[in-house]
Amino acid sequence: TATAWEPEDVSSLLGSGLAADASGAEVVIGWDFPTSGSVLIPRGYFRDAAETEWVPVSGFPSTGATEFWRVISTGDTWVAVGEYRPSTIAGTSAHGTVWTSGDGIAWSPAEGNFGEGPLRSATSDVCAFPDGTPIAVGWVEESTGSYRMAAWAPSGDAWTRVDLGPSGDREGYASSCASDDRGVVVSATVGGRSVLLHTSPGASHTLLTR
Repeated sequence: TATAWEPEDVSSLLGSGLAADASGAEVVIGWDFPTSGSVLIPRGYFRDAAETEWVPVSGFPSTGATEFWRVISTGDTWVAVGEYRPSTIAGTSAHGTVWTSGDGIAWSPAEGNFGEGPLRSATSDVCAFPDGTPIAVGWVEESTGSYRMAAWAPSGDAWTRVDLGPSGDREGYASSCASDDRGVVVSATVGGRSVLLHTSPGASHTLLTR
């Protein structure tokens, strides 16, 4: 039996992610090309319960190219991560981007050094520590063609790089993460090998596999 998309408009998006909070509120975010085809614009919807209507979210950019790959709810905050390019022209450098919302409807970009200029970066996934603090994982290009695993977490009014210990000093990248009751497990490639890195509040890092 086929099930209709909810909201129906989501079926036209190039990609989408769904998150729910403890109360049952839901957010779905994706992106698409408008008819002009010169920009890649994110769109999203929110509803505070399964029986209520979806309403459009606001705040996302209407220029450049933004793609969101993951959205979560943690504590009283919604977090979406992905990448942003100032242009859809092929070869334009992309950089990681993090957006947050307190109500699931009004979104704003997080302050932080997620990369700029010709060197690229990405925020590939986002998870939460047991205390609800979010952590975004991905990679940064430190010099042309040389990449390092990276992670960011909020500190005061901005998101800052998280010290990942010796693993963060070697060539590599983080692709995804998962939360557990002690911290966050990061799936990454370091020095050409697939690894799992367990990180917890207080900058404690354990290499689980190599």
